[in-house]
Amino acid sequence: MAKYQDVYLEIAEKIVNGELAAGTRMPSGVELARQYDISYITARKVYELLCRNRLVESRPRQGFFVHDTDQELFCPEQKLQLGKVGLLLSMTDSVYCDFYNQLLLRLLSEGHAPVSLGYSWMMKNYSHDQAKALLLSYAGSGVETLIIRGDGHFPYKALWEVRKAFRKIIFVMFYSGDIPFDGADKVLFDMRCAGQLAAEYLLENCFNKFVFITQEPAGEEIRRKHGVCSKLFDLDMLDGVEDVCNKNNINFYNSGRIIAKNMPSANTGYDLRKNIIEAIESNCNAFVCMNDIRALAVYQAATEIGIKIGKDIGVVGNFNTPLGENLSPGLTTIDLNISLLVEGVASALAGNSNNSTIYIQPKIIKRK
Repeated sequence: MAKYQDVYLEIAEKIVNGELAAGTRMPSGVELARQYDISYITARKVYELLCRNRLVESRPRQGFFVHDTDQELFCPEQKLQLGKVGLLLSMTDSVYCDFYNQLLLRLLSEGHAPVSLGYSWMMKNYSHDQAKALLLSYAGSGVETLIIRGDGHFPYKALWEVRKAFRKIIFVMFYSGDIPFDGADKVLFDMRCAGQLAAEYLLENCFNKFVFITQEPAGEEIRRKHGVCSKLFDLDMLDGVEDVCNKNNINFYNSGRIIAKNMPSANTGYDLRKNIIEAIESNCNAFVCMNDIRALAVYQAATEIGIKIGKDIGVVGNFNTPLGENLSPGLTTIDLNISLLVEGVASALAGNSNNSTIYIQPKIIKRK
């Protein structure tokens, strides 16, 4: 990292942590150069970056002062120009890739400067201080807006402490933080509605003993270190299933069960199928799956014990991936409306609000 970025990060952290209060007069360029043993030109680059990220303001013939970052710099009627947009988004499967590509094209068409910062979950093993330093380095490189997939690995606490280094923060798809995060916009999948749609479809087809196949909960160490909520977005989908059960006088926990397992692989797939088979043998017949890949495990288990999807058991997936079309019979799945999600993000970018929440309504794709 360049010397001016090191100095910028040190000063930025003091500002966002309150060590340097709003209104504090900063050293002159000459004084800053002497203080950090840098050249005057390097000191000017530090101040340029601090001013660009709204941490410091330059007052003619007075010098540099710590800016009150809680006050809006732009007039309400002025369209907010966000400059470089950092994307902390997953691209590990078709749904996330589709969203990323659509969003990228939308940002470029509207004159933004998007830059990929990697996966949102890549910081899960970072210490709190390492995560803060990395986030500040994004601001130091000119990123003014962050768009983040709010999964169960992201360091919410670290971002909260350095949030004022960014003009705008938008969580997309999910928000799994333990902090309300006032000041950030959220454009989220309505996972509760997804669960309701899945359960209603299964009941319509006379399947009423439910199994919810989900992911492992967040590890306690990660949860406490990064401020991750104990109830992740997948449990919102379970809430939707329970809503429908309660409405139809079905006690989910008397007749159904929850299977929590990570994505099937060479090492874990058999255990997942074994749990599915045990559920079927206990007369469970309505399978709601957190995503289409978990639904594939139900198909595999059904083939293994010789029962038929759609006749003996019902299965609903989630995320509407190409996998659903290629299964036989076709997989009924929940489409989470990626195009509407992109529209929601574009709306959040264009707006002056920094505390809005938009829920994207899903739809069910029925296949026979």
